[in-house]
Amino acid sequence: MIWQLYSVLFFLAFHNNSEWGFFAHAQINELAVYTLPIDMKVFFSPQQDYLKRHATDADKRRYASAFEATRHFIDLDQYGEFPYSSLKRDFKADLYSYSSLEFIQYHNQDTLYLPIPGSVLNQQAFINWFDTTAMQYYYETVWVVPLSDTLRSRSGYEAVRIIDHLTPHGVLPYNLERVYRKLVRAFYEKKGSTICRYAADLGHYVGDATVPLHTCSNYNGQKTGQYGIHAYWVSRIPELFFDQYHV
Repeated sequence: MIWQLYSVLFFLAFHNNSEWGFFAHAQINELAVYTLPIDMKVFFSPQQDYLKRHATDADKRRYASAFEATRHFIDLDQYGEFPYSSLKRDFKADLYSYSSLEFIQYHNQDTLYLPIPGSVLNQQAFINWFDTTAMQYYYETVWVVPLSDTLRSRSGYEAVRIIDHLTPHGVLPYNLERVYRKLVRAFYEKKGSTICRYAADLGHYVGDATVPLHTCSNYNGQKTGQYGIHAYWVSRIPELFFDQYHV
């Protein structure tokens, strides 16, 4: 049942071939309910107005969280050419690959940052430390993370500085999976209000994922003399021509 909802949201977003402004994000969430199988309509039809009204909550959260904006795009041109083989499609693994990790050494009153050798970065124990302890510090652009007792004794250092080079270029695909899993959990726990909240968000992020402008660093035409094209594409065009779309 979850996958049916996920597939419908994807279909509607790709069918219109656009990430939307506030107007059309609301239209996508509303129309998605009409296409659901009957067993899902029983739950979602009474919530249709909620899904429509809250379709843009994710955009509004940009003003409350510095990390919300990165959940709406990914600059794929930063990762070579399709099929972007440098990306492992796993958030922790890609974050590890695209972060700078340095040992911190305190010497007298100076703080020194020493590049960590590849032989250390490739150790499974170090990777496990990153996946568990270090990830607790995520949401900081630069993290300072203490090493475990074992790694501290092996390396002779107390902590590691981690500079995140992945998140600034967008984490939309990883965020889709994150929200989807939250939606699945809400279904298992039978929490109606939580289901609606994550369903509304998922509809928004899926819409964002279909936009060419949300998959490249030239998102607003600023690199090609087309500054302002983003608002024209996602807001003005849907508002003018929505009645002509075949949905």
